[in-house]
Amino acid sequence: MKPGQIISAVNACLDARIPAMLWGPAGVGKSDSIFQIGAKRKVEVRDVRLSNLDPTDIKGFPSPDAKRGVMTWLPADFLPTTGKGILFFDELNLADKMTQASAYQLFLTRQVGNYKLPAGWDIVAAGNTEKDRANITRMAGPLANRMIHLDFEADVPEWVAHAQANGISDELRAFIRFKPALLHSFDAQSKEPAFPSPRSWFFMDKLLKQPDLSPTVRDGLMAGTVGTGASVELRAFLDHIKDLPDIDDIVARPDRAPVPSKISAQHALVTMMASNTTPKNFGAMLKYVARFNSQEMEVLYARDAGNAVTALRATPEYRDWAVRNADVVLP
Repeated sequence: MKPGQIISAVNACLDARIPAMLWGPAGVGKSDSIFQIGAKRKVEVRDVRLSNLDPTDIKGFPSPDAKRGVMTWLPADFLPTTGKGILFFDELNLADKMTQASAYQLFLTRQVGNYKLPAGWDIVAAGNTEKDRANITRMAGPLANRMIHLDFEADVPEWVAHAQANGISDELRAFIRFKPALLHSFDAQSKEPAFPSPRSWFFMDKLLKQPDLSPTVRDGLMAGTVGTGASVELRAFLDHIKDLPDIDDIVARPDRAPVPSKISAQHALVTMMASNTTPKNFGAMLKYVARFNSQEMEVLYARDAGNAVTALRATPEYRDWAVRNADVVLP
């Protein structure tokens, strides 16, 4: 499932009060999706890592009750007692089998020992798959059967929209569009620790915005973020798009400003144009991008511009463009 579909599915599980388990490779966005859901619902997301706990930590600490002559269990402080929220067991299958087993009752009956999960709280878990070289412990059937399982996959259009909303640079978004296979690329046989993922590209954006980095340090940081191969391709892309047409010239001369011939440069340029579009210059921008003779580039530009400035969709230019391209489905 794509990230947007995962969010819808998890919300359905929460509404049905059934625990959900997200499966997917490292860095694909599983945890981020849960925190997005929590923010949208305006509830706390409490991150619990079973891999850092012992089996007794879930049941609680034994405490003798001398008056009644019984042993009681004091619940751990990471288990909520009031309010509303999502109890998020991230990296669930990194825990050993005994620790996973300690959570069986909590997942099925919402209680363990003397502890009962408050009515306003629900359970979601996440973990990596066996092929992700993540040192996981195979989940036992009794625990797996207590959850709904959802497979998480990276999606370029959704990542680009999310990246745009979070201020990721035009150049980096354009690169992922140009090289979609590098949004998430993990080779279990590779000995290199760094690899491209939705998470590592967000790291990359922060690093590239750091001032005064020497070329050597910059190259080392890039390779250490997404791996050598992806960083080499990104450097080549960034070098190639340095001489793109000026945005002011495009607006002033949409019918005469130079049009790049290479697809990589076109990806970069329409992404940058979208970030500089206003209702006033939209018509000129649209006239210019039509000269690419590529419906794909027109769609990329119109979608990004409309996402950046929603008022554009009410303009006559946008409506006319949408009619001319009625066969294209826009989000």
